[in-house]
Amino acid sequence: MFRGFVTNASNPKVLLFYIAFFPQFVSADSPHKTLAFLLLGAVFVTLGLINDCVIAWIAASAARAVRSRPAVRRWIDRVIGAGFIGLGVRLALTKR
Repeated sequence: MFRGFVTNASNPKVLLFYIAFFPQFVSADSPHKTLAFLLLGAVFVTLGLINDCVIAWIAASAARAVRSRPAVRRWIDRVIGAGFIGLGVRLALTKR
């Protein structure tokens, strides 16, 4: 978790996003700019957490559905395998 925080905190794209996006929503003559930025940050983090939880829930549901049906898993393996073979053929036929 700490490693992920350090990676995101040192990512210049994240800093540029906050610098470019957040000031639009804070009034220039507001007496509580720091509080507004902290609130916007908290809302952003909360929405990200909700989004990640929903994605994890959907992925877990899909994994349970696939695990309970071996035929579905075989078809998924075949489709993914065919996709990799197709990508390999395309890569082999690519000219520089």
